[in-house]
Amino acid sequence: MKNKPLTIYLGDLTYDTITVSTNQVPLNIGYIASYCIKQFGPDIEIVLFKYINDLEQAILTSPPDILGLSNYCWNQNIGHEMFRILHKENPNALSVWGGPNFPKDKLSQENWLDKFPEVDVYISEEGEIGFSNIIEAVLDIKNRKQIRSSISKKNIDNCIVRSVEGSYYFSNSSDRIKDLDEIPSPYLTGIMDKFFDGRLNPSIQTSRGCPFKCTFCVDGSHLVNKVNRFSLERITKELEYIAQHVPDNIIILDINDLNFGMHKRDLEVCNAIVNIKKKYNYPKNVGTSTGKNSKERIIEAIKTLKDSLVLTISVQSMDKQVLKNIKRDNMSEE
Repeated sequence: MKNKPLTIYLGDLTYDTITVSTNQVPLNIGYIASYCIKQFGPDIEIVLFKYINDLEQAILTSPPDILGLSNYCWNQNIGHEMFRILHKENPNALSVWGGPNFPKDKLSQENWLDKFPEVDVYISEEGEIGFSNIIEAVLDIKNRKQIRSSISKKNIDNCIVRSVEGSYYFSNSSDRIKDLDEIPSPYLTGIMDKFFDGRLNPSIQTSRGCPFKCTFCVDGSHLVNKVNRFSLERITKELEYIAQHVPDNIIILDINDLNFGMHKRDLEVCNAIVNIKKKYNYPKNVGTSTGKNSKERIIEAIKTLKDSLVLTISVQSMDKQVLKNIKRDNMSEE
């Protein structure tokens, strides 16, 4: 008799007591979900969460086999608390954390994880690959009551696994996803529809990676120096889908690139946004981090989007020795 599908909850949690503190749709877990659904199909069932109360009620009512949460400085504490609730309700469930709020070196990673004992697995690199590796390992376990204990004895690529003894398995790094269109669009597959709720801003990603090596930044790592891209055709389809589904009170589109406007292809994305805006009167504002080089191209991108995008310049320091130490160059003062 075949097992029922593996139940997976994915959350990118935000506080919303007074206002929604991080008001972007959870695109990060959307990518992981769509990639894993493509890989494993009917063997898994994935539910996405943004709001704390929704996830807590789901855990209390029907705890999953795996709970995966994003980890940022603003949701770290609530994430660990959700893992505690999960293990109280289902001691055999696997808790998986991932995200940039994590040290770079091995010793610091061990010390950091020691402070969060409810975490079974940490994905320190691209989430789609790491999480699909976890699912593959879990699906090989015939008895669902042995998921957590069995995974604690495994070495899983792109993951750090806590052993029963409290030590850690540090794995090999897999290659990044070079052709980002291998990840099905979470918008075009419909799994983001419930987040068009009038509270959250839609967001897209057109590229991943950063050519700079700033020592203070998680994306300054040599592992992500190459920039990989989604196709313009896919981006255009996503923009159309978002504009057709976004509520009237939402006027912002966030672009989660690290250096938007710096690359030649970004101007084509700007033109696609302009065409969508003419057709749907959305987006009225674009939020993104503009690039650190190619200032002429960035200015051209801002001109193309007219009053939708505001120029931003980030400066960590004006001290030349500090800039040398952190491997960062500012634009010329002139």
